[in-house]
Amino acid sequence: MATKRTLSSRIGSSIYKHDVNFHYELIWVEPCLEIRETYKEWIHEHSPGFEFVSVANLVEAKAFLDTLPKTEHVVVLLEPIGIEGGEEALTTFAEDLKSFRDSELIFLTEHVPDDYIVLGKKLGVHNVLAKSVTSRSDWLEKEFVWTLHPSTEKAISLETLVPEPTYQETMTIACSDDIQKVFQQTIHLVEKLISEEMSFEIGTTLMEAFTNAVYHGNVNEKGEQVFEKGSFVEALAPNQTVDVTFAMNTECFALSITDQGGSLTAEVVMYWLERNVTGEGVFDTGGRGLFLMHCLMDRLLIRIIPQKKTEIFLFKEYNVPEGRTPLAGLANKPLLISIE
Repeated sequence: MATKRTLSSRIGSSIYKHDVNFHYELIWVEPCLEIRETYKEWIHEHSPGFEFVSVANLVEAKAFLDTLPKTEHVVVLLEPIGIEGGEEALTTFAEDLKSFRDSELIFLTEHVPDDYIVLGKKLGVHNVLAKSVTSRSDWLEKEFVWTLHPSTEKAISLETLVPEPTYQETMTIACSDDIQKVFQQTIHLVEKLISEEMSFEIGTTLMEAFTNAVYHGNVNEKGEQVFEKGSFVEALAPNQTVDVTFAMNTECFALSITDQGGSLTAEVVMYWLERNVTGEGVFDTGGRGLFLMHCLMDRLLIRIIPQKKTEIFLFKEYNVPEGRTPLAGLANKPLLISIE
């Protein structure tokens, strides 16, 4: 790659996708110089090795992209607010970005990420990071790193969500009866180890996550569901079962719900979120599960390995140290869908 390092630095190999020979240009578009420099310093401090070019607007970003070969791999972080030319210019830029061999557009905003779901669906953006989470610098760092490291040891996992767990248990759903059984086991764990009040808060999200994993996670070669939702499944094949892992430490707990289908896509997630955010889905008979998980939990994180597995992470804090902002108190929950 002939790009001068004074313009941009390569992201180290083996941190994005799978091929260690790939290099990625990381470009941040931010209209406010003060904010741009502040967050550039923050990212340099908290994510060593992520050196990138920052530009003020889409014109500068496009000029930089024009210096790169179309075989390059490009990631663009962008603040939609204040973009000159508005949605039309942003749409054109997003289309130009698709001409590269591999590219991704990520929103990085100081406003409520849910406000960008409609725009994100239109432009093919499925990750919205929240700059104002800097009151919890550890979480902005995690969210930034997870988005850029989908295929490494830094990817979203129970280990990164709940470090040093004091308790961990894995349960398996192998038939319809197990959905209720594992649901009750999980609720019992929360009631016993954390609080009864917390168990009520997560009950709805758990049932949605479990049934979605069983009925929507299993598809045939044509992409059709193997089981009709609500039908009784006497026994799932070994490659159709769902694993549910509960992990907790002294501050938080998380649930990992993993199917072996890997059939969920970012487009499907954005479709249902948009319908619920806009109110268009008020009469839908399905599609509310992901939205409810996003609303009721402190964090909903989705990790997809296409045709292999989908892992839904439900995260909740319950014992926030004094002086630290609870994640539950932040209205600007990010939207993170990690695709390997």
